Amino acid sequence: MFAKFFLRLVWVLAAVMPGLVCADSAQVSYSIEPALFNAEWVGSDTEELQEARFNSGLGIALRHDLVQVAVDYKLESLLHDQGALDGQALSQIMGATLRSDALNQFLGIDAGLNASSKVTEGGDVYRYRVRPGLTTNVNDLADLTVHYQYQLDKTAAASVAKEKRGLIMGLAGTLQDGRLSWNGAWESFNEFADRLTHTRSTDVFKFSTRYQIASELLLELSSAVRHETRFVAADSNIHSERLYGAGFAWTP
Repeated sequence: MFAKFFLRLVWVLAAVMPGLVCADSAQVSYSIEPALFNAEWVGSDTEELQEARFNSGLGIALRHDLVQVAVDYKLESLLHDQGALDGQALSQIMGATLRSDALNQFLGIDAGLNASSKVTEGGDVYRYRVRPGLTTNVNDLADLTVHYQYQLDKTAAASVAKEKRGLIMGLAGTLQDGRLSWNGAWESFNEFADRLTHTRSTDVFKFSTRYQIASELLLELSSAVRHETRFVAADSNIHSERLYGAGFAWTP
């Protein structure tokens, strides 16, 4: 499980990173932010208590000249007005980031890894997501962004786990001293049921642009094309749609 993996990663780095400190200016810094208790109350129109949420958590950040790691953990419980607190109402939420400023500076990119998970105890309900990616500049003309995303969902105890993985690429830039800005993106995802059966394939193309006509007036144009293929047994159902938009934005 990703939650256990990143907890182990933090403790391994905590043990290893002090050994990376050299005799020069390289240093390791630690940051721990506990959230011992936090309560949220949700009432009805008649000011009766419907549910209460109780949260506690811990944030850990480790920073070295070579690598930086941050992990946030939260335990969330939900109490309904009936007063029952079962396994379905108890969730563990974790988020983690991993990056290396030294490596990014050497390669001239901005790369990192983001991961998150949410597990509901007693209900076999979970969501895991891993998203590595990078951003780099192309000849001072545009910024190229590439992300890979993996996601595993199980929304109910009786449901089938769904796996989603795909690639996201974006290109953005400006012209005419910033008066014209544009942004294009391509997203391609494949979804699987129970990690084996291919159920859906989706490709999305997006493009938008903004042009500053005057100091307070912008012209905005956008378009999107979506192709979706659903697989049912030996058949496939293909659906396509196109969206176009245009408008003005005025900021006095």
